[in-house]
Amino acid sequence: MEFLSPIAFQGLWKAAEPLFAEGVSAPDVCPVCITPIAATVAGSPEAIRDHVTKHLEGLADYAAAKKSRDDAKMAGTNAHTQLVGALPVLIGLLRDSDADLKSGLVAYQAGVVGWPKSTAPSSAGIVASISKLLTALDKDISAIDAKQGDCTYVKAKAKIDRLLELKGEQNLAMRTVAELGTLSEGLTSQAAIVSAEIRKKIQTLLDRLQSPMNDIYKMIQGPQAKAIRLELPGEVDSNQQRLNLLIDFAANRTGVQPAGYLSDSQIHSVALALRMAAIKQFNARAPIIALDDIVTSYDADHRRTIAALIATMFRDCQILITTSQRVTERTTTPPDASR
Repeated sequence: MEFLSPIAFQGLWKAAEPLFAEGVSAPDVCPVCITPIAATVAGSPEAIRDHVTKHLEGLADYAAAKKSRDDAKMAGTNAHTQLVGALPVLIGLLRDSDADLKSGLVAYQAGVVGWPKSTAPSSAGIVASISKLLTALDKDISAIDAKQGDCTYVKAKAKIDRLLELKGEQNLAMRTVAELGTLSEGLTSQAAIVSAEIRKKIQTLLDRLQSPMNDIYKMIQGPQAKAIRLELPGEVDSNQQRLNLLIDFAANRTGVQPAGYLSDSQIHSVALALRMAAIKQFNARAPIIALDDIVTSYDADHRRTIAALIATMFRDCQILITTSQRVTERTTTPPDASR
């Protein structure tokens, strides 16, 4: 008769468990063989419930034991595999003077390879021989370290490892520098593009101011005043935070700075004309103008001219003018705007 494992009855017991559970109305006959419950070996629903509970608990114990056995078998197989792979390496490391241990390991290896088909060889003698060899090696190493002093193998290896670590850090730093250089070149290129666009925009604004500035400048200094050009410094100029004012003073003196050829009054007129042209062009929505001490270095005629010019150009604005000059002339009539 074929032996049936308790696991074969697991489905039957699991199916019967809820039918005969405590507090449940049990069937009158066996659901498998249609035998009346009273005529079965158990003889009652309570006895059947105890029978099912007992065997399910036994099945759980069986499953746990089987798992432990399978785990142990797997661990043994893994250890055997590792030992079979390590023995040839260990045998190859032995010196010729360790012939006895080497021959013993070869015989032990043959026995290990044949396991589990053959009886596992005893390892007590091999373990004792290896332990004795390791003790002798430790003494030899200590003796070598004592002779070498500070230049021990361990210290030398530590220094080499540190040098390798530093080499890795250096390589990382060099890669970082290279990447930063690439990034810097990209940012420099972008900055050049942005700078060129800004210069173009600012030069456009200066071009809009140049003509009205010169018109105002000639109204103050007279029609014979030479025109002023507004230009930005060159791209290679180290000082980009300034504006070049250039004047063609003579045929052999073109594109020169006005400061070397114009008087203080004329230079002040250039600055005032530029300021007034900028206000006229860009301050249309801010009808309040404050001018501080703009009549310095001017005589009375020029002051009247400037006053009339401001009154004419900014008739729709609230104008505030401050001055440190003492007012010695009074007039009851407004300045002549035609001057």
